[in-house]
Amino acid sequence: MPVPLTGDLPCGREQPVLSADDVDMLVLFRNLFAFLIGQALIATPRTPSIFNIFMEVSGLLDRFGFTNLDQSTFGETATSSFGCYCDELDLIDVRASRERALDAIILGERMKYLPLYQEGFTHGVAVLDDLKKFETKYNLVSAVTRKRLERGYLDLDNRIRTCAVKIDEFEFPSLFSGIANSNVANEAKVIRFKNWKNAYLSYRKNVMNYYRARFGSWPPKASKKNQFQESGLNRLVLRELYQDFCDLYDMLADRTDLTTRSADMTTSVFKAEDSNSTSQALRQIMSEYDRSTPPVQPPIPFDIPRLPSIHSIRRKLDPKREAKERAKRLTTGEVNEILVSSYNHASMKPTPFLENFMNYERRVGHGKCADELADMRCAQWLFMYAVIQSLPMLVVDAPDLRCTHGVEYFLCIPPWGGSPWCASDPKNGKKWFGVAGGSGVVNLPSDVVANGVDAVYRRSHCWQVALKWADEGQLNSSVMLDPASQQPEEPQQPPPPPPVPQSQPQSPQQQYQAYPQYPQPPQPYQSPQYPQQPPYPAPQYPPPPPQQQQYQPYAQPYQQPQYPPQQYQHYQHPSLSISTPDQSTAGSLPPSGTPTACPPNQAQNFYPFPYPPPLSSTGSSSDRQPTPLLTPGDTTPPNLPMLNLRPPSASFGRGAGTPGNRSSIYMGLEALPLPAGVSPVDTSGRSSTHNPDASFDHILQGVSQPKKKKK
Repeated sequence: MPVPLTGDLPCGREQPVLSADDVDMLVLFRNLFAFLIGQALIATPRTPSIFNIFMEVSGLLDRFGFTNLDQSTFGETATSSFGCYCDELDLIDVRASRERALDAIILGERMKYLPLYQEGFTHGVAVLDDLKKFETKYNLVSAVTRKRLERGYLDLDNRIRTCAVKIDEFEFPSLFSGIANSNVANEAKVIRFKNWKNAYLSYRKNVMNYYRARFGSWPPKASKKNQFQESGLNRLVLRELYQDFCDLYDMLADRTDLTTRSADMTTSVFKAEDSNSTSQALRQIMSEYDRSTPPVQPPIPFDIPRLPSIHSIRRKLDPKREAKERAKRLTTGEVNEILVSSYNHASMKPTPFLENFMNYERRVGHGKCADELADMRCAQWLFMYAVIQSLPMLVVDAPDLRCTHGVEYFLCIPPWGGSPWCASDPKNGKKWFGVAGGSGVVNLPSDVVANGVDAVYRRSHCWQVALKWADEGQLNSSVMLDPASQQPEEPQQPPPPPPVPQSQPQSPQQQYQAYPQYPQPPQPYQSPQYPQQPPYPAPQYPPPPPQQQQYQPYAQPYQQPQYPPQQYQHYQHPSLSISTPDQSTAGSLPPSGTPTACPPNQAQNFYPFPYPPPLSSTGSSSDRQPTPLLTPGDTTPPNLPMLNLRPPSASFGRGAGTPGNRSSIYMGLEALPLPAGVSPVDTSGRSSTHNPDASFDHILQGVSQPKKKKK
């Protein structure tokens, strides 16, 4: 790379003598390579500051043709390296002085780095008069940027004046100058607009008293109490005001009533016969206010409050007496209960402003009726809506800003028109947008859409929380809920068996479908007492073959119930599900206090079934029961000490373990489990038979029938 030097280097052993310009040139080229690889930069008397060094480096980058494909930057290497320098040297934080904001604008242009340019421009618009004091550096700003700064400063001044007219005294005369000022129209016959206006003026006075006590005066003045550099409605004051009313909005908004308004719709005709006449009147007043002053403000998505209702304390209210109950004077406790029920409790915050609001509501609502409380809420909502809609054009910062904390001047004016170093490109900053419901497209500058009035309001609080509430509403709907994430419903107790008249004898098939008859009367279920079992180490078994499923044994010995061989009934714990004649499953879960007979690490593997039931072709509930844990190579089911039952006979266990021998009446039907509260029948004195093909009559011969009472 040729380095232009003023002097020649000696050919012999003489030491080279370089001029000051040559030293600066060599250091400059050294800084260029150090910049590209992210190393330290060297200052000289000619370039003593970081600002001067990067100005010289930008000249070399432009001289040697560093660029990307669209010539918007110096290339990926140079851009990423300069971004690291901005973070390490804190060049992007321009809050300390006005000169740093001017340096950020100039370096952003020379280094073609848009984030630094946006940060410096947004901070510099609000302090343009101070930037012009640095005349030498201000002349280094391009003509395009200077023109944008002038226009942005005028736009910001216009926004401040429009906001000050409303917020200085909280005066919104356009609220009650339309339908709310009507005395003879149909609106006044249904809506009590005079009560709304009186409550509105009362709450306005309360808000002014609160902020005067908060800042010492309103608008605030620069003093030791406030620690403001300038008096008036600065950015910090308006952001606190906006945050307070946004907290109030979150607490009062009805999150189920999406607005029916739009920014370009005409005022709808009021219909007094509508059931939602209050909501309709509120929306018409708010629409008139949004169009009263330019720019036209878009309506917020959820624009109706939760109104205090008499139904919160009179849940079983006769519709004929509802009007009388609404007009009845309420006690202090009833007023508090009605007001609390009208809040969104999830959004209540322990802030001084919300505490002042709730105290004011209870103080003013003392001795009022439910209708008067609703009128108060409507008036408070209108005042809150007017304040919230007046502030986004100032308090919503420009996008992609990094240093905003503690700044008193406004940061709401972004640079329009894209990058000034790409201004020669006629397509710069333009994109295609759909219009007319997607049937057409138009090519517009992206700044017109991204930084317009609608875009600013969509970045404000009310639109951001509306997106969140809408997503929550969709996810909580029955269509969007995931069945796996829902809590399982607790099964109900099985219904009692249907009574059978004594005069009509039961057929064997009816006896099979209903609950089996036992000589002992059903007893209510009682939680068994479990004896203290000594710790039993789990036995060690050889590893099963690869194709055989391995089972883990129970940690404690279990005892098995003895089943009547004539009926081949499968005993089931009373708290588990049972099969009904229509093949449905009902039952109840075990009591919450019932201890388990297995250690915690095996609790998920415990199944209180004596053995795996065979598969059924009729789809009984036993087919859906999980497979218990068996000892490898053994067909004997594990013992269940928690049931305190005797194990079945060996032949019964062999039959259960053999897939071909089914413990059921027919090969396709499972034996019904015992109902809740029924104990197994003692069959010690009966003959043990095991014939799967036996008929019903043969099986029922061994069952003792209860004696019929003589009438």
